[in-house]
Amino acid sequence: MAALTTEWEADGKDQYGMRRAKEFSEQLRLTCRTLREKNFLMVCSNQVRQNLDAGPYGQRYKAPGGEAVGFYSSLRLRCVGSEKITEEKTIKGKKVKKVVGVKTEIEVFKSSVWKPYNRATISIIYDYGIDDIKENLQFLKSTLGTSVYELNGRKLSNSLKKAIKIVEADNLEDELKNAVIDLWIEIEKEFESDRKLKVK
Repeated sequence: MAALTTEWEADGKDQYGMRRAKEFSEQLRLTCRTLREKNFLMVCSNQVRQNLDAGPYGQRYKAPGGEAVGFYSSLRLRCVGSEKITEEKTIKGKKVKKVVGVKTEIEVFKSSVWKPYNRATISIIYDYGIDDIKENLQFLKSTLGTSVYELNGRKLSNSLKKAIKIVEADNLEDELKNAVIDLWIEIEKEFESDRKLKVK
């Protein structure tokens, strides 16, 4: 959304980009009505920029385009930090280290459809995509506190790489995904409120 250009900007009449926030507000107001009537889902991506006016307690980063994007969003996800994924291999007797991807955390920092402030770690391998097998295995191991990578009681390997290979070779991707979903639901149930419903 940060890359969108208004007609005023294209014509050189809006040097500071102030018109964009107003147009976002106007168009999102109309678009939300259409989305609700047709039961559509709209997904947008945006950049974040440093908020120089944040002060000591304000948000350090904000998305360009004014406040309308955040106001009309039902669900907002934010990438929190990033870490390089490197691999080292021996090629012709010499060790070569290369960055093969990045790891980041996705935070739900606004949600009107479910509970906010959940986080999930994702790894993105450049020539593969999102490595959900790796992170699903890591989630099961760290949450259950097992010493090896396991799937429904079956020990896979001490090595994450070998465990991934076993999952792929035995076509266990769906079983792994369902195991993670089941564990996640079990955790969430433990944190459900047992308070008496309020009378409204």
